[in-house]
Amino acid sequence: MNLVFPEPEHKKPARGIRSTVSGVFRSFYLTLSRNVIIIAIEFDCFGIPIFFFKRLTMFDSPDYKRTRLLYKLECTFEYFVALLVADSFLARLLSRIGMSDVATGVVSSFISLTFLFQLLAVPVVRKITNTKRFAVTIHLGGQLCFMLLYLVPFISVPNEAKQFVAVVMILVAYFGNYFVNSIIYRWGNSFVDPKHLASFSSSKELLSLLSGITVQLLAGVIIDRFVDTGNIEGSFIFCAVSIFVFAASDFVCLLMMKKEKAAVPDVAHAGFGEVIRNTVGRRSFRSVVLLSCLVKSSIYASVGFLGIYKIKELALTMTSTQIINIICLLGRSAISIPFGKYTDRTSYRNGAETGILIMIAGYIFLMFVSPGTRWLIIAYSMMYHISLAGTNSNLLNLTYDYVDRKYFAEAFAIKNAAAGLCGFLVSVACGSLLAHIQENGNVFLGIHVYGQQVLATISAIIGVMAFLYSKLILSKQPLLSRPEDEADTVS
Repeated sequence: MNLVFPEPEHKKPARGIRSTVSGVFRSFYLTLSRNVIIIAIEFDCFGIPIFFFKRLTMFDSPDYKRTRLLYKLECTFEYFVALLVADSFLARLLSRIGMSDVATGVVSSFISLTFLFQLLAVPVVRKITNTKRFAVTIHLGGQLCFMLLYLVPFISVPNEAKQFVAVVMILVAYFGNYFVNSIIYRWGNSFVDPKHLASFSSSKELLSLLSGITVQLLAGVIIDRFVDTGNIEGSFIFCAVSIFVFAASDFVCLLMMKKEKAAVPDVAHAGFGEVIRNTVGRRSFRSVVLLSCLVKSSIYASVGFLGIYKIKELALTMTSTQIINIICLLGRSAISIPFGKYTDRTSYRNGAETGILIMIAGYIFLMFVSPGTRWLIIAYSMMYHISLAGTNSNLLNLTYDYVDRKYFAEAFAIKNAAAGLCGFLVSVACGSLLAHIQENGNVFLGIHVYGQQVLATISAIIGVMAFLYSKLILSKQPLLSRPEDEADTVS
């Protein structure tokens, strides 16, 4: 049976009836304005006709399906790179060039500050004539800077200079990632049926998580072997080569993706003031921004300081750290698809609130993690990773509920920049508190406690504030639209 799809560029198909013959199949296609209805007749081996009815939208076209697959793969390779520049991997690199525990925690939180780079995309995104070429070029440059980061220890300069170069590399790398982040997100999701956006996000995340497990395990084992033989520089070369391979794969996927559909004319020429009025000018959107700020602040109050805590105080090897991460990723993978379906049935806000509650439970476990109870880090890590299945995608997609979809890229950038700035400022403040506690022999308010335990308490308090704000304030804001309203449109 030959299927006829509507034009993928939202062109309205002509009315009428068409038929095709292929082997023993005969199909009639009835096109009615915005949708394509297939009335298919198939003759089985006994010559009995069997009728099928199916409605097609542009999302069923081969180009759209292929682009969705490529987008999933692109996100997966990008995730691989992110794994190698986070947590214990980054902590070991920065420790090697003489960076202190507090400085390492703050640098680890640069990811939140670099969300500010998305603000630069607000006036740019409406003027881009070739989204694909622009996004691919900038994104590749950022990925390659992550590779160069692992070559910093080989520079023949004092450690202070190496630390400066490392910080610059991190900032430039994240600039490349986040300057075009909203553009790529809009580009990739423009080929996804909005009614199934949460499920698609979950399946995309599942692919990244399951394949990331293998990457983490292999990387942890290989790096530990280098360290055990006294060749830590060899582990840095391994990470650099791996990042290069993943970045190249990411680049190829972006090149093969179908170009983004043309911008809506009235938005393409909209002034900056109009964009602001339709984003931060809306009270409901400001509520979404504040919720994101609270959630990011709860994360960066403690998470950025855990990599060095695992290596030093908890004395965990790289392999054991990665095994814990793998166990947690399996748990997150198991819950990811059900979480997406739950969100599609309810709302992005409900999905985010559930994730926040699980995250709070994780912080409570972390409050009791010490060298004597280091096994509790498993419970914390499991709860934290599972919570991300509810917060990550839903806090992104929540923007669709309160901002006109035409202004999504700008709203996406503004929200992430504000949340990133709050997360970074909280990280700096918590870094100062951690330094104070360590200077006082791990004593705080007369109690012997590790600084990371205090930071976990702060994270839990901010998490509770985020949940209450969503329940009491955001839930009362009117929804602008829901993706279901546009799920079946073709033009």
